[in-house]
Amino acid sequence: MTQVVTPASARSNRAVAASLFAGLSGLASLLVEAFERRRKRREIAELLTYDDFMLADMGITRDDVASSLMSGDFSDPSSRLCHLRNERSGTILAQRRRRRA
Repeated sequence: MTQVVTPASARSNRAVAASLFAGLSGLASLLVEAFERRRKRREIAELLTYDDFMLADMGITRDDVASSLMSGDFSDPSSRLCHLRNERSGTILAQRRRRRA
């Protein structure tokens, strides 16, 4: 016995397929983000092998690197490290301005 596909059931099949595709693409993007965070975490952990002078040239300290790595597995350690560096450079600039005045 053959089944006749009505336009309403065809639309519901397309809707199910579209929602399934959206769910799979969402899962894929989450996996890509997780792998990116792991890659960045490894690269930042490698900064701990640099000496203090090299880190100072980049505008960060060893404590900044350690702090950014302790921020948790679900956060991006590179954004935390950039925030710490920018905060320090802003503080240094403010101190220089106060000395001039």
